[in-house]
Amino acid sequence: ARHLRIDRSDGVLVSEIRSGSPSETAGIQPGDLIIQVGNREVLNTADYRAMMREYTPGDTVALTVIRDGRESVRTMQAVAVPVDRVKELTWDLMGFQIRELTRNDMRQNRIVVSEGVLVTHVRPGSPAEDVGIKPSDVIARVNRVNVTKPDTLYDQIPYVVQQDAVVLVVVRGSNAYRVILTIP
Repeated sequence: ARHLRIDRSDGVLVSEIRSGSPSETAGIQPGDLIIQVGNREVLNTADYRAMMREYTPGDTVALTVIRDGRESVRTMQAVAVPVDRVKELTWDLMGFQIRELTRNDMRQNRIVVSEGVLVTHVRPGSPAEDVGIKPSDVIARVNRVNVTKPDTLYDQIPYVVQQDAVVLVVVRGSNAYRVILTIP
């Protein structure tokens, strides 16, 4: 971070900004270092995400950033998770991808449930991998919501990002187990 004239190890370095996002509107730029949310210091990415979960859509959020060696405060409006980002957030935060469960999947993997979604990929080092989720597992429940198709799971993502952890019911073959997946 020295080439950005940043002489500290705490905070969150912004690597990209989505077009039209609240961050872009607030003037946050790639290369900025976010060091405070409100009046609280940001130590790392997990710390930043935890702080941002405390805001609800419409809240004003003050971010202290360092750019070119100078501190400034940027304000933005908190918004709900955009629907077009839920698949990406499922991968980024939880570490898996899913698709609809078919009869062929049930037969091939000896799955005894007829509802849920099939896990197709698990990102190495992700929270999903940490709790033992594997490709060909079926996610049957997110928190207290039965998952019947991919959209049912994706509908829960705006709630999941507001939490520190999520409870999943995972089915592998004829066994079902409950896991607590920590959201970074």
